[in-house]
Amino acid sequence: MKKFLLFLSLLFLSIIGYAQSNPDEEILVFFNSGVSQVEKSFNGKKVKTAKITKDKLMKSLSEIGITNTLMEIAIPMFNKADTLKVLENGQRIKQLDMTKTI
Repeated sequence: MKKFLLFLSLLFLSIIGYAQSNPDEEILVFFNSGVSQVEKSFNGKKVKTAKITKDKLMKSLSEIGITNTLMEIAIPMFNKADTLKVLENGQRIKQLDMTKTI
């Protein structure tokens, strides 16, 4: 029984490891404009995806082999509301809009 549980644990961990992307093959880019987040439904779940909205940017990226399908949202759980932080003393700090990081 212990061997079976160990086997299942290793199988589970290997599946999780396989599903992760390789950070050595990734690059994070912050776009000032030309890229937006779009919510799409996949298998009944809403998923945020990146969409190139400027033709000139789309042409430049496609010349080096980057398309909408290759781009992923770096921080999918980040919301625009997270860009404003209010400290205990009431001071407001505007933080970087990470929704533009792909």
